Amino acid sequence: MIRKAFEGMNPWLQAVFFASMILTGMAVAVFLGMVTVMGANGWSLVEATETASKPGTAEGFWTNMTVNSMNQLIAFGGMAWAFGWLFGRARLDGMGTQRPRGNAWIWMLLAAVGTHCSAPILDGTYRLNVWLLEWLPTGLRSLADQYEAVAAETTEALLTFPGGAATAAVVLAVAVLPSICEEFAFRGVFQPLFTRGTGRLHLGIWLGAAVFSAIHMQFHGFLPRMFIGAGLGYIVVWSGSIWPAITGHFVNNMGTVVQAKVMGAEWVANEMQSTAPWEGQDYLLAAACIVGLGTCYWAMSKLAPWHEQVARYQASVR
Repeated sequence: MIRKAFEGMNPWLQAVFFASMILTGMAVAVFLGMVTVMGANGWSLVEATETASKPGTAEGFWTNMTVNSMNQLIAFGGMAWAFGWLFGRARLDGMGTQRPRGNAWIWMLLAAVGTHCSAPILDGTYRLNVWLLEWLPTGLRSLADQYEAVAAETTEALLTFPGGAATAAVVLAVAVLPSICEEFAFRGVFQPLFTRGTGRLHLGIWLGAAVFSAIHMQFHGFLPRMFIGAGLGYIVVWSGSIWPAITGHFVNNMGTVVQAKVMGAEWVANEMQSTAPWEGQDYLLAAACIVGLGTCYWAMSKLAPWHEQVARYQASVR
């Protein structure tokens, strides 16, 4: 009876309920992460908190890796599956766990190539994002810059920390867990809820992508993150499965990890979010990426007709 009541809840209330579950999960993840590192190292809460604020140290690195991993597992992945159990996965398109329509491996490959070829578009949306922030009131812009500076410092420290074990931990916490857990939360739960709530597929996809970007609390990258979230949302609908989107998300995050390890801290600090003018090779890369995206679009059209997949998805989330 309780589950029936949950299933009959308005989709907007379901979305608010799920957002509350995520926020609760974040608090639980931080608590458990801190308890874990406190117990492992014999620290007090004050010592653990101070250590977490120094990600460039070995202790700070592992503290952040522990908390970040628990956050993904509990707040996003865990809460997504808990929501699916409470409200039923049937009206969430099964949370996308079914196989893609057609050849699954081809869908995975197309998602990986398409995500990689989106780099010039993400660069353009990042530049637009920075320009739009200039129009904010001074106080809000300063606050956004402050958050961005802290996030950039932490990102640089974590991505470039030396050692094989550290690299494996970064791959797990930055590429593997987010690609799985965040996709189930945002494309597996939020997107079908917003699609049902608005009655509009495209609006549902973009609203899910906006929430996906906003929850990262990095304002300079809001538009590019929203864009890639929307792209992953369209892949879910077109393929009929969440697994290609997980692949694309992994490729995007793993690409950053690899570049950071190869290029080093200077690249992370100066080039990762650069707004320097494009040079000749940048235009050649953009042209190649356009060809790649066009090829992906053509191949996906051959694998599954878009209009049929839209009708199937909309029917499944009603």
